[in-house]
Amino acid sequence: MKLSEIVRRYREEHGLSIRQFAKQCDISHSAIANIENETNSYGEPFIPQLGTINKVAFGMGIAARDLLDMMDGVKIGESPTDDLRDELKDNPELRTLLSASSKLSKEDLQFVIRFVEKMNRE
Repeated sequence: MKLSEIVRRYREEHGLSIRQFAKQCDISHSAIANIENETNSYGEPFIPQLGTINKVAFGMGIAARDLLDMMDGVKIGESPTDDLRDELKDNPELRTLLSASSKLSKEDLQFVIRFVEKMNRE
């Protein structure tokens, strides 16, 4: 199920408006609208950050991991986390890339992701 469907269903089942649910999640009502509409205010696809997902899960009274498990194509498990931790420990270049990318704007980060994906295809 898509995050948009999960949020809308939750709100409707609990009789909450977008503003009420946003307050319950401690995020803006526009963030909830973006999630439900699957677009941002510029009409581009909306990709929620993990912090937003955490707040939505909190507002629903569930763990973020459970919310992620409900979402199609999103699975968080022990071994991928462990694998990533091991990879970061063993790969200084990857640590450097991760550290450097944490300081980028969302647009710049998306550019880097597209660049790396293009490199992987070649």
